Amino acid sequence: MRRLILPLLAIFFVAAAQADPWLYPSRPRPAASPSPVIDPIQQQQDSLRRQQQLRQNQLDSQRLNYEDQRLQMQQQDLQRQQDNQRRWNEQRRQSDQMIQRQKNELQQDQLQQQQRLLDQQRQQIDNQRRQIQMRPLR
Repeated sequence: MRRLILPLLAIFFVAAAQADPWLYPSRPRPAASPSPVIDPIQQQQDSLRRQQQLRQNQLDSQRLNYEDQRLQMQQQDLQRQQDNQRRWNEQRRQSDQMIQRQKNELQQDQLQQQQRLLDQQRQQIDNQRRQIQMRPLR
């Protein structure tokens, strides 16, 4: 038990010595550091440097705004081109479908015409057979 008490007391005293001054107001506070002497020339140079940095920041901001607007315009132009390409592709697809439909209809018409011709020829053959069969035998 005594072994634990001594280290705990040591920790307590070390912590109290490092505690914030508001915990122990009677403890003397360190003296405030004296304010640095400000050189008017140095102050003017600092002011000019800050103004120059502010101006550079404004110029950089304007440049970035310009670049952003330029990119937005490029994006809009690209979007227009893509929309136009999609419209053209759709029109082309519809046109191709119409052409294919017309080709199919023409081919179907040709096949029907061939079928009619075959039917006529078959009819002629059938008619000739009947005529042959109807001939009197001699």
